[in-house]
Parts: sequence; structure tokens; C-alpha cells
Amino acid sequence: MGEQHMDQELIEIEMGIPRKAEYPDILYSGGVGPCITVGLWHPSQRVGYMIHDHDLDTGLPALLTDVERECKNLSDMQVCAVGASLYVDLPDTKEDMQEMLKGSKDFVEKTLADKFSKIQFHWLEPGHEAELYLDTMMGKFLLKVYDSRSNPNEAAEQTLDFNFKERRD
Repeated sequence: MGEQHMDQELIEIEMGIPRKAEYPDILYSGGVGPCITVGLWHPSQRVGYMIHDHDLDTGLPALLTDVERECKNLSDMQVCAVGASLYVDLPDTKEDMQEMLKGSKDFVEKTLADKFSKIQFHWLEPGHEAELYLDTMMGKFLLKVYDSRSNPNEAAEQTLDFNFKERRD
């Protein structure tokens, strides 16, 4: 990740446990492969949320209930979902895993689209991993994507830009 200021706390997300960060802290997903991380950023309230898990069926709706209670106006909320990579070194379970990942992605996409209009999905290619940061001081998501057999410290960083038109379904 870019430079971390002295007054920023880096909050690493534990699997299945949603976390919240307020200005100036940073939320960090840890490594994301076949699991999914969802980050939410409310720019006017300068607060972010993140969850990272293999199965978001209960954790994501619970997190969104908390977000709705704490952030009354969700129209500014910016959302990023990352993950769902197929491990290429497990050929015996490839079809089962593809089906499971498709179900997870479909659930996350529908759940988020029902509540938010500013969403970016970054579904990973097979054999890739990622790390998602949400910097509440800068008001930006940072995504690092790398081949799962490479060194994450050598990954190219991508700052996610949310200057896009709202989705209209």
C-alpha cells in the first residue's frame, strides 16, 4: 500500500468478522482468493466498513443492517466487492468450486445492487489473489492483485476511482 501516516491505524479484517473504521484509519482485507471481501465507504461521514469471508450469506446482510442504521443516507455509499478466484492447483474440485463461486458472486451482486448504486465488482481470474485497503483519510479504495504464486509485495497497486455514473437498472 502507499504511505501510511503516523496517526492512521491499520485494521486487518479477520475472516467472518465485519469491521468499521473512521477517519483517519485504514481497513485491510488480508489476502483474498476464493473468498470475497466487501468494502463500503461513506464519504460524507468518513466511515468505512469491511467484511471478508467464504460464505457471506449471513455476515453481509447483518453488516448491511448495521450500515443502514448508522448511515442514514446511503446514496453516497461507495461499494467494492473483490475475490472469488478459482484455485488452479485443485483440479479435482474445479467444477464444484466454480459452481460455489458463481453462487457466492450472484448472492453478493444481488444483495449489494438491491441497496446501492455506486458499486464496483472485481472478480479475480483463476489463480489470482488480491488485497483490498480502504483508506479513510484519503477516501479511496486501493486494490492489489497478483498471481497466487508470486510475491504480493511486487503486485501492481490500483487505486479505485468512484467518479462514475450511478447504475440504473
